[in-house]
Amino acid sequence: VKESQISFFDGRENDTNNECVKVEDFILKNGGIDAAIVGIGMNGHVGMNEPGTSKNVRSHVTDIHKETQVSGQKYFTEKQELLQGITLGLANILEARNIFLLASGQHKAEIIKQVLEGEISERFPSSLLREHPALFIYLDKKAAGLLQNDTIKN
Repeated sequence: VKESQISFFDGRENDTNNECVKVEDFILKNGGIDAAIVGIGMNGHVGMNEPGTSKNVRSHVTDIHKETQVSGQKYFTEKQELLQGITLGLANILEARNIFLLASGQHKAEIIKQVLEGEISERFPSSLLREHPALFIYLDKKAAGLLQNDTIKN
């Protein structure tokens, strides 16, 4: 992938709403998102789209749930106050031509089961991905450990 085809939010910028506008413009000018590669949070969030986020929301600044604040510490060498994040919205992700959902580890098994076998709901934003025609899910054996056999495809 050429560097000119990649865009990131700059969370260090003071005007985070302008960062959302810049990313939205980038997506529009480049004909959309070809591949959205996302993980899943312990509460079912995807891309910091926390439980209760509308599937119609686009790039935005979001308040981060307590659980996400705690797990997000792993990305920093020193403790950080993580109250908000800047992210693509569910609408952006769902408009991508392909979505790749990745998860690993036993600690993700319960939320994976809920998201893949439970109801599709904004309560578990990553469950909304199941409605996408080109969703590819990659799990290790531990993350897939609680799934019913008919849910698992090789």
